[in-house]
Amino acid sequence: MTDITLKEDFSGLLIVNGDLVLTKDADAVKQHLTQRLKMFSGEWFLNLAEGVPYFQNILIKNPNPDVVDGLLKEEILSTPGVDELLSFNLDYDASLRKLTVDFSVRVLDTIIDFENLALGI
Repeated sequence: MTDITLKEDFSGLLIVNGDLVLTKDADAVKQHLTQRLKMFSGEWFLNLAEGVPYFQNILIKNPNPDVVDGLLKEEILSTPGVDELLSFNLDYDASLRKLTVDFSVRVLDTIIDFENLALGI
């Protein structure tokens, strides 16, 4: 898998010396996975079904932890290039309405760790 590299804060394309930078293999899957987890359902006008249903199932009063867990795991495992979900830990702070997730995936022969990935904000 090859993709155009985005800036770390996903604010735009990474351009070096006037050229776009490409990312490939495990780094491209990591970037794509992060994009998928941060995209709200209905956000992309070309496919309103894409994305995580944050407003419908997660950023609501008293969300069901099993539903949230299942939705995020499904999004991770359905990402092209992800071979296996090795670990998964979800932390929801209701008072701050903050959702963070720690997980590890196997991509090709590489293990990628995500720590304190803030979602739904």
